[in-house]
Amino acid sequence: MQKKFVTSLVLIVLVVVLGIFIFNNNGLKETKETEKQFDTEQEALQYAKRQTPNIVDVISETKLVENEKVIIYKFKKNEEVGVGTGTLTWKNKKVVWNKNGDDTIIYNIDDKTKTDISGNVETPSGNKFKLYAGIANSKNIKIETETDDNVVPHFDQKSKIYYLLIPIMDKKS
Repeated sequence: MQKKFVTSLVLIVLVVVLGIFIFNNNGLKETKETEKQFDTEQEALQYAKRQTPNIVDVISETKLVENEKVIIYKFKKNEEVGVGTGTLTWKNKKVVWNKNGDDTIIYNIDDKTKTDISGNVETPSGNKFKLYAGIANSKNIKIETETDDNVVPHFDQKSKIYYLLIPIMDKKS
């Protein structure tokens, strides 16, 4: 009697574990299959603008590192201007667009309020960066980062947005 109980219990646990495994794997397949892939970087960026119609301009992009390129863009929504980031990822000779979190407002046109921001950015593969951004009247601006004072950020003349994207190195123990 006790052997039947233990055998039944083992079978139930096995069925539950297999069910969870199959469910999780099917979920992964669906995510990968529904991921939009493009032949070119330009097609992926056009898709990004369709997905987020508030994107006005691509301000900058990083070098291609580990099959990823971080894109910094300007957005405008009503009377607010801000920055956001996304990642272009190359997979099997195709390009995929992923937005890296929420956009951040740095300027309000109505009341002329400017906000300097800094925040963390993480790509789909887990690469991490610190983004500093704001509005400036000229390229002669210096900012303070976590590790340095008087750092000269990049400056987009057209939008008057300054930005600096710094890789965050994971601490080794």
